[in-house]
Amino acid sequence: MSGKTARPKRKPQPAPGAPRREPDAPRLIRFDSSALLFLGALVLLLVLATAFKIHGSSVGMWNRSFPDRGPNAGVLLGKPKLIRIDEWAVMTPAMVSQAESRPAFSAESSRWGPGRAPLIMNLPVRHWSTLVRPQYWGFFVLDLEHAFAFYWNMKAFLLVGGIFLLLMLVTGSDFGVSLLGAAWVFFSGFMQWWYSTPAMLPEMVGCAALALVAAHYLALSPSKWAIAVSALVFTLFLLDAVLSLYPPFQVPLFYLGIAVLVGSVGPHLGAIRTRGGMIFRTGSAVLALLAAAVLLALYYRDARHAIELVLGTVYPGARNSTGGEVAFAQIFSGLYGFFMSEGHVPPQWFNVCEASNFVLLFPIPAAVLLWQWRRNSRASALEWSLIAYIVVVFSWMVLGWPRFLAVASAFGKSQGTRSLLGLGLASILLCCVFLAKARVVLPRGFAPKTIIATALLAVFLVYSLLFNRVTGSFAVGNQVAWVTLLSAAAGYLLLARKRLAFAACVLIPSIWSYGLVNPVAVGLGPIIDTKLFRQVSPLIRREPDARWAVYGPHVVADLIKAAGGQVFNGTKFVPPLDDFRVIDPKSSGASTYNRHDHIELEPDQGPDVSFSLHQGDWYIIHITPSSDLLRRLGIRYVVFPQAFTDPAFLATAELVTSVPDASLWIYRYTWSTEPTPATPIR
Repeated sequence: MSGKTARPKRKPQPAPGAPRREPDAPRLIRFDSSALLFLGALVLLLVLATAFKIHGSSVGMWNRSFPDRGPNAGVLLGKPKLIRIDEWAVMTPAMVSQAESRPAFSAESSRWGPGRAPLIMNLPVRHWSTLVRPQYWGFFVLDLEHAFAFYWNMKAFLLVGGIFLLLMLVTGSDFGVSLLGAAWVFFSGFMQWWYSTPAMLPEMVGCAALALVAAHYLALSPSKWAIAVSALVFTLFLLDAVLSLYPPFQVPLFYLGIAVLVGSVGPHLGAIRTRGGMIFRTGSAVLALLAAAVLLALYYRDARHAIELVLGTVYPGARNSTGGEVAFAQIFSGLYGFFMSEGHVPPQWFNVCEASNFVLLFPIPAAVLLWQWRRNSRASALEWSLIAYIVVVFSWMVLGWPRFLAVASAFGKSQGTRSLLGLGLASILLCCVFLAKARVVLPRGFAPKTIIATALLAVFLVYSLLFNRVTGSFAVGNQVAWVTLLSAAAGYLLLARKRLAFAACVLIPSIWSYGLVNPVAVGLGPIIDTKLFRQVSPLIRREPDARWAVYGPHVVADLIKAAGGQVFNGTKFVPPLDDFRVIDPKSSGASTYNRHDHIELEPDQGPDVSFSLHQGDWYIIHITPSSDLLRRLGIRYVVFPQAFTDPAFLATAELVTSVPDASLWIYRYTWSTEPTPATPIR
C-alpha cells in the first residue's frame, strides 16, 4: 500500500456559458449569442416577409370564383384551404373593408354588425386599444398589402418568440430545448389548423407567453429598470391577449398561466424578499395590474353595446358546457393527426379543425416524476403544477364537472375540444422542462431498457387499437405500425434525454404534415385585383352611404363589404336586431337570427318573410326582392347570382352592371329609400 493519500474526485463543473440544466433554479434568461441570433433571425424574417408582402392567408380561394385570375395566382407554396373560410371569406375581406371604407378603420362601421362591432372582431380600428395590439400597427403606416403581410407575420413572430422566451425562462436558458419547444408548438396540428381563425390563436398564445415572461422579470429581477420595463411589457401583452375575446381558448390559457406562475415564481418568493426593493417591485406590479384593469374598463365602456348583444345571442352567447365532451381516444389523437387532412378525418369529429390536436407525451414525464416521488426523489414545483393543471383539464374534458363548478370556474365557456389548447401547451412545457434536466432516468443494463421499450410499444399499440375502434378503423395497418414505432421511439428518447433524436421524432412528421396547412402567398390580388372589385368600387364611392342586399352566397356579400359597401346581410358578428325589428316586428324568428352568423338572402314569392337555419352559424332569409321591407331598410343596390326577370322587381329597379363570369348582376332600386333611424348608415 502506497503512502499517497487518495484525493476525492472533483465533480465535473459546467463549462463557462453552458446552459444550466436544472430548470427550477431562480434564474432569468441568459441572452447569449445563440439566443440573440435566433431572436434577430425572427425580426429579419418579419421584415423580409413584410417587405415582399408574403403571408399565409387562404385568400387565393377567391381565384376559383373569378376567371380573370389564374387558380394559383399569388400562391407561392401549398394550396389555399376551403376550411379556412372564416379567414379568407370573412376576416381578410373585413380587414380590406376597414381600409377601403371612409373614414378608414372606423370603430363605428356597421358593416359587420351594430354597436361598434369592429372593436370586438379583432380588426384594425382607429381606437386607442390598437396601441396595445402591435400586430395592427402596420395598417396605419404602410399600404394595405404590406400592412396585411406585417399583421400576418406577427402571428409567427409573437408565437414563436413568446414560447421560446418562456421556455428559456423555465429551462434555465437551455437554448436547444427552448428552440425545440417553440417549433413543437408552432408546427403542431392544433396550432396550424386553428392558426387563422377569428380567435387570433397564435397572437393570443404568444402574447400570453410574453406576459408570463414579463411577470417573471417583474417578480425576480434585481434591476429597477428591468422591473419598470417589465411592468409596461406585462400590461401591453396581457391586454393584447385579453382583447382577442375568445373565451373557449382564453379560459384554459389563463389557468395555464396561473399554473406556470405558481410553479415557477412561487418557490422563489422568499428570495424576492431578500433582494430588496420590495416597495418598488410591489408598486410596479400593482400599477401594471391597475393600468390593465382601467384600460379594460375603458374598452368595455366603448364596446359594451356590441358585447351585450353578443352575450344575449343564441349562438355563441348562450353556449355553456359542463365538460365531458371529448372521448379518451380523441385526447391523444394528435398521434394520428399526421394522416388527417381537409377531406379526410374521422366523421364523428366533424372537420379537420375540430379533429386537430397536439402530440401529447405528458404521461411519460408524469409517470417518471411520480415514480421518483415514490423513491423520495425531488421534482421541481413547476413540474408538479403542470401535472396538476393537466389532471384538472383532463378531468374537465373527459369526465365533466358539475354545472356550478363549470360556471364558477368559467370552464363552461371552453366547450368541446377547445381546452386541448391548454392541455397541449402544458404537455409541451412539461416535456421541455423534463428534457432540460441533465440526469438520464433510464436504468442501466440491456434487460431493463428492453422492458421499458417493450412497455412503450405495448402502450402505444393498445392506444392505436382503441383509436381505430372509436374512429371506425380510420388508420390502416402501416399507419398503425408507423405511429406505434415512432411514438415509442420518441418516448424512449425523451427518457434517455437524446435531444436531437427526440426532436427529429417529434418535428419531422409535424413539419411534413402541417408545414403547409397555411399556404405561402403574396399580396391581396385575389380580392383587390378582381374585375368584380374594380366594378363595384366606383359604385360604392359614388354612393358611399347606399345600402346593399346580396342574394346568393354570403361570401359575395362579404366581398362587396371589402370594397367598402354597406351590406345588409353577409357575415354579422353582432346581430342587427334593429333591422330585424323592421322585417320581423313580432320577433317570431328571433331564435334563428339572434346569433353571430352568416346571413344569406333567397328570393321568395309573396309579402311574407321567413327564416331557416342552415347550420349553427348560418341562416337564410326568404324575402322577395320587390318587398317594401327592403325599401324601409334603406336598400339601394341589390345583387343576384343571375339576371333577375321578375316583372314586379323590374318595375322598381334597373340593371347597373353585370359580371357574368362571376355570376353577378347588380341592380339599383329606383324607389325612394327610407332608412330606419335604428339602422345608422356610416
